[in-house]
Amino acid sequence: MAQLSRQTFDLEAKITRSDSGTYATINLFIPSYQRSFGVEIYLLEGQTAVSEKTLFTLGEIASLTPEARGRIRELLYEDAMRTRETVAFGDPTPPPEVPPTTFLKRLFWRPNKYRFVELLKEDPRHPCHLPGGASTVETKVELLGFRIDENDLETRRFALFDCIPQWEEEHGASVVLRDGVPVAIDSQDADLSKHNGA
Repeated sequence: MAQLSRQTFDLEAKITRSDSGTYATINLFIPSYQRSFGVEIYLLEGQTAVSEKTLFTLGEIASLTPEARGRIRELLYEDAMRTRETVAFGDPTPPPEVPPTTFLKRLFWRPNKYRFVELLKEDPRHPCHLPGGASTVETKVELLGFRIDENDLETRRFALFDCIPQWEEEHGASVVLRDGVPVAIDSQDADLSKHNGA
C-alpha cells in the first residue's frame, strides 16, 4: 500500500481553519467499495499541514482490500448479534390493544398510548435480522466516511470508519482501523488507546 503523496493531498484536500482548530477534508476512492468516501482530518494543534503518518494512513484507507471489507462486515455482524441479544426493539406498528372483556372494566379502560410491544428477533423489520449473515450486514448500515485525529498521540496509525447501523441509529458506531487493518467496533468518540494492542 502506497502513502498518499503530499502533492496529491495538497491538490485534492480542503483545509479549514476555525476557532476550534484546523481540519482538512479529502475524498478518497476505495476500489473494494467501488465508491468514494470523505475523510476528515483534525490537524495537530498549531499545524497547517498534515503529518507523514496521516499521509500513510490515507494511503491505507484508499487501498482497503476486499478482505478488509469482509472483516468490517464481520465486525458489524458480531456487533449486531451482541445487540440482538441485549436490546429489545419496539414494534413500530404493534397490533391493537385488546380491551377488557367485562363491562365494568371496559367502562374505565383507555388504550395505553405508551405501550411497548417488542419486535420479534425473527421479524424482517428487526434491525438485527440478518438471515444472510455477515454478507448482508451492509443492507442495514449506512457507511458515512473516515476520521483521522492527529491529536490522538498514539504511535500506531488509527482511522475511524463512521457508520450508522440500524441497531444504533441514535449514536452511530465506528470501525477502528489500526495500521490499515479493521480491528474493532466502538462508539464514535472511541478511546483509541484501548485499541493500541498488538
